[in-house]
Amino acid sequence: MNTINTYTAFGLIFSSEIEIPEFLPAIGEAQVSITLGNVPANISGNLTEGFRFQISKNEFIIRFKPWASFYVCNGDKIIIEPEQDSDERDVRVFLISSVIAILLHQRGLLPLHASGIKVNNKAVLFSANSGIGKSTISLALNRKYGYPLIADDITVISEKEGRPIVHSSFPSAKLWQESVDLLGISNEGLQYIRKDVFKYRYDNRPDFFNGILDPLIVFVLENTDDEIVEINEVKGIEKFNVLRAHIFRLRMVNELYASEHFKLISNLLNCAKCYKILRPKNGNSLDELCSVVQSAILK
Repeated sequence: MNTINTYTAFGLIFSSEIEIPEFLPAIGEAQVSITLGNVPANISGNLTEGFRFQISKNEFIIRFKPWASFYVCNGDKIIIEPEQDSDERDVRVFLISSVIAILLHQRGLLPLHASGIKVNNKAVLFSANSGIGKSTISLALNRKYGYPLIADDITVISEKEGRPIVHSSFPSAKLWQESVDLLGISNEGLQYIRKDVFKYRYDNRPDFFNGILDPLIVFVLENTDDEIVEINEVKGIEKFNVLRAHIFRLRMVNELYASEHFKLISNLLNCAKCYKILRPKNGNSLDELCSVVQSAILK
């Protein structure tokens, strides 16, 4: 019989037949089970097929060959079928990103492609495409101003009594060597996130907040060819469209959860300001970026 591990992340409790050291240990009744087993060949009903995946409202299959296949059902079950000789790091990196993101969608939650920090008991989020620097700016603000990390790649929004709630995810962040150098972090003892991907998993557990927060600000980061950092408040319909574009794995889910997303984004933006930050794609603008963000927070 497989050992059952119990963890918390994204505001949920997971029981898991595999170890997930990135998550925090927990006690209590699990809302989601993660088991090893056989993934179905197909899902039934009204489905959409894409590269490597099938998806319907309540079921999802994805096959990351040569690492593992995953089945997600009803927002409370994940089955993992590892390939022979697969590396556990490869399996986990897909599990705690794309796979769990679909589970969050199935539960009617809003997973944003965003990192986040806790500021005065509220959540400040940094949403961006991959490689723009979400993790780096969150950790830089943590190290410079002491703001605890709340999320690295996926930040989950739910609703409580008609108001938006931001849930913490788990305490580690993914960093390329360039970010490790910029942040002044020693890479001694750091593990790569995958067997053949030279990106580090940095555990920020001592400066991590685990819980729920009201939203304060959402910063949307984009690259620019200019040489200075520029910040502008986003308002009106653009505010909604900008944030919708950063729903995690939006292309996979398409319109399956459009009504849930519309309600949660609308509630979030009724309670939080939104700024777009353009940062130079060449050169080191991290200190300037921290100053711009800190000024907006204090304002």
